[in-house]
Amino acid sequence: MERSSTSVWGFFRPQTLLSLLESPFFSLLDSPSSTSPYASKMANPDTGVFGAIGAVLGYVGAEVATGQIFERLLWPQRSYANVTLKSIPIMAILMPMGGPLHIIALKTLDVMSSHGLFKGARVGHMLGTAFYPDQDWTYTSWTSNGQKIKTESVRNCLWVRALSYIPIPKLGCDTQQATDQTHGKPVLRSDQVRAKVAVSHLTLTRATKQDTESKIPFVDADVGRPAFQVFLAIFITESSAILTAVGVAVYFKSLWALWWLTPLLLRLVSAVFSVDRKPLEPLDLTSPNEDFCDYEIHCPQSEGNFMLLTGPKSVVQQFFVHYGHPVRNRFREAVQLAMVALFGLLFLFGLFFSVIWMPIAVQKVWVCYHFYSGFAMIVMRYTSNGTSTEAIIAKHFRKQEKNVVTVDSEKKETAILFGHSRDGNETIKVSFVPTYRNRFLEGQACMDKLLRRKS
Repeated sequence: MERSSTSVWGFFRPQTLLSLLESPFFSLLDSPSSTSPYASKMANPDTGVFGAIGAVLGYVGAEVATGQIFERLLWPQRSYANVTLKSIPIMAILMPMGGPLHIIALKTLDVMSSHGLFKGARVGHMLGTAFYPDQDWTYTSWTSNGQKIKTESVRNCLWVRALSYIPIPKLGCDTQQATDQTHGKPVLRSDQVRAKVAVSHLTLTRATKQDTESKIPFVDADVGRPAFQVFLAIFITESSAILTAVGVAVYFKSLWALWWLTPLLLRLVSAVFSVDRKPLEPLDLTSPNEDFCDYEIHCPQSEGNFMLLTGPKSVVQQFFVHYGHPVRNRFREAVQLAMVALFGLLFLFGLFFSVIWMPIAVQKVWVCYHFYSGFAMIVMRYTSNGTSTEAIIAKHFRKQEKNVVTVDSEKKETAILFGHSRDGNETIKVSFVPTYRNRFLEGQACMDKLLRRKS
């Protein structure tokens, strides 16, 4: 027993490890033109310099990554629903997943663990994880005659997220200036804009035959299996890594080019085994005379805007409850958990391999690529996801908006159809009417008016 233990630990002796690193297997990963053994590579001062730079990049880059990276990974149908020619350059430049993600991966897995998703099949709660993010806002429902019903969590309401994507347009008062008649200098006015706010009013109703046959834009629900467009988007977002891999393979003739393709492989596997989502409810059995209710969204003060959803309970309530919620499947969940863990390990293994085995020229490319990916993550941290379902909804609502509008005026109603198919029995019509005000209190008064409350 003692002899066996000695033989096992003997494997980890420095002489044994050194002979392993100098073995023909690992020499195949080096450039064919390189005849330097492992020891001479480690003696190269550039190896230590670029290894240290890579470690610093890993520390800094991992701090700038956000949880949205894994939300896009785990819900690709929603994240890549709006791939257009205009969005392709942004996707190709700013959305690779080959950077240092170990810190945000650990945080993502910690949340999943605390929600009980590691304990077994159909155990734990998806809401509040990267599978199904929680907006962490609340709403209050009101009857048509202004009676309060209840206050509950917004959860993952698609329409609340979409309204957050709609910018406030340039108002007519933005170009007005008061002038001192004596000195001709601009002066402050008592009615000057303090902070523009938007009061967004959505009305959700069951789509009629007339609606489906009209020219109202249709937005496909984002809960089906990933379509070809999703896989194409993944290839586009990893185009920088693909081009780098081709360059390393052609110029350096090194098998390490395959390492740059690892994030693409992991993302494709994740998309193939993505979890199913709860679809929209069929509206065949709902009463056409169902009363309308108002759903007042309590936006944080920092958001500075007001949102109101109106419609029958059977139509609106599903977006606060189950629409888009993952359908529990232990195998698919386990695959997604493994993908998150592997993305967390990707940079750490890459740093280790670059210092130990990569030729110095390839190591330089590896460091430069991760410097680029870290910078891309910084930019994306403060950039909205213009390829998502929320973005395409916001785009349709903005289409008819004029460049300059008058303060305190209501815009013309715009509408879209939303469902699994244009003439499906679950398809709904969503009408949007925004109102803009100069001050927060004015926006609050506008909301009170919509809710028929006393200001």
